[in-house]
Amino acid sequence: MLPAWCSDARLALWICLGLWLLRFGRLQVPLFLVIFHTLICLASLICSVTFYVHTTRTVFNRRAPLAFMPWWRHFMMTRPLEVLWRFLTVPLRVQPDLLILGEVRTGTTSLAAYLRALGCVGAFSPWIHPLASDKESFYFVGHYWGMVHPGAYRMCFPLKIWIWWRVLWCQERPLVFDACASHLTAPAAPALLYHACPKAALLVLVRPPELQHKSWWRLESNAIAWGRSMGMGEDFLLEGYPPKTLPEAAPGAEVKRCVNKVCPEWSLTTV
Repeated sequence: MLPAWCSDARLALWICLGLWLLRFGRLQVPLFLVIFHTLICLASLICSVTFYVHTTRTVFNRRAPLAFMPWWRHFMMTRPLEVLWRFLTVPLRVQPDLLILGEVRTGTTSLAAYLRALGCVGAFSPWIHPLASDKESFYFVGHYWGMVHPGAYRMCFPLKIWIWWRVLWCQERPLVFDACASHLTAPAAPALLYHACPKAALLVLVRPPELQHKSWWRLESNAIAWGRSMGMGEDFLLEGYPPKTLPEAAPGAEVKRCVNKVCPEWSLTTV
């Protein structure tokens, strides 16, 4: 994977800058080439800004600040140009063979890494992050401007010609998978997944609930701190979220009584 500075829209902007410098220098680059590449960069920036506004609300649960630095930090961890390219080439792409549906914090990332080590191909992710890259699409949870149409789900997977080349070179077809843990709890996802790829195998991972919830709490806390470090607002965050103890998460008297009886240490310490 290329460094963020030299990938996707960032690389396109560097190339555009170089073409304009060459155009005004001694080397006469064709004007149509410079204009064409400039339009590509403009499209990627528009895509980035709209993606920033949408995901700040739906993913980070905040109102998108109208400021440069929060957008820039978001821009540096996303792939807007590849998103556009993939939507334009949807009919030329394959469907997944395997859907790892979750649950959240049950080992989907570890399983995806193991499958990739075996030569399997994970789903495209718009996020440049080790927990998401080449693993989960986030398609049916609405990250792509709320679009969840089954017909465009293929945008998350490789081109048919690339799969053909892999078969020719390796003498076997690689397994293509999506390990989006959010799909299991998204209410509309099951029907949409069935319409998108009815022949795909399904796999659900489980984990002891207490370990899963502790892991989720750490992830949620880190995600909130991550959004705060990017300069995003906190308009929609509830005070005291995420809760530090199980009784705080379920404040009913009967729940507290059960927790103190079964897991007394949870009522005294943080997760």
